[in-house]
Amino acid sequence: MVGDTVGAQADKILENVQVLMQEFGLGFEHLGIARIFTTQMDKFAEINTAWEKVFNSISAAPPARTSIGVAALPLKALVEIEFTFYKAD
Repeated sequence: MVGDTVGAQADKILENVQVLMQEFGLGFEHLGIARIFTTQMDKFAEINTAWEKVFNSISAAPPARTSIGVAALPLKALVEIEFTFYKAD
């Protein structure tokens, strides 16, 4: 787990997904939806800051997103983001 704040963890998740996108030949235009789970809804502004750093700097439209407050996450994470990609053949 990298980062001890919800914002730091969101930054790392968004950094990691960009690396994985490159490895699989995907771009932001292939990102359909993101589901954000967090144990700290009261600090959601930190997640938004991380999100905006990435999505305000690209030309593709940001994906639809859902945000869900949860009591706990695996490994005591503060945030988890599930991404759904699509790519036409």
